[in-house]
Amino acid sequence: MERVESVVGEVFNIVRQWQTQQQKQVQEFQALHDTHLAPDEHS
Repeated sequence: MERVESVVGEVFNIVRQWQTQQQKQVQEFQALHDTHLAPDEHS
């Protein structure tokens, strides 16, 4: 039983890490996208 709980904990850690990585990539992409679009809005 203890073994199963530790495996579940590991899986949760992996999922959390993956989610934070995805969020970081999305934020970077949005920032890139925003700076790319900015000149068009001003002209």
